[in-house]
Amino acid sequence: MKAVAAAAVLLLGACSGPVVGWSAITGPYSRAELSYGAGGRDLAVRVVGSVPGQDPAALSAAFANSIPPATGINTTFTATPGPTARPEYALVFILNPAPGGGPRDFCDSATDPVPAAGSILISAAFCRSGNPLTAAVARIDRAVLDQPPALAAQAAAMARAALPINDRDSDGHRFIRN
Repeated sequence: MKAVAAAAVLLLGACSGPVVGWSAITGPYSRAELSYGAGGRDLAVRVVGSVPGQDPAALSAAFANSIPPATGINTTFTATPGPTARPEYALVFILNPAPGGGPRDFCDSATDPVPAAGSILISAAFCRSGNPLTAAVARIDRAVLDQPPALAAQAAAMARAALPINDRDSDGHRFIRN
């Protein structure tokens, strides 16, 4: 019995890590759109919401630096995009969005204060001119925001879900093929 309990603990421990609870293609997303907006160029990464005791610019940079360049398409994720960026496109993370928002709120949302402990919602969306083309949502432990390796893993998982190439969304839909 002790061996079974120990195996269960090890199995549950192996399952911990970044989780994306829901993802969707919310607009006219396609590989061509992703390539046009982000391929071979800077893609702005914005974080909406603040974490007490953390500099907002540093938090945006931490998110951007956590996303591998090969996520979605070959791009440079940055909190300070240069001249190669298309300004109408961004990967937007919302920390603890306020309840009651609509679909556009994946790109710009009112937020509730991030608590010192407990769990929060986090969303990521690939946005064009303030409209979400894709979205992903997760509930994470607040402590993830204070742990660079955990934050990096969660940001990368959220970016992969928000910038799909061949993956299906939570409802089983694929993006429009070109």
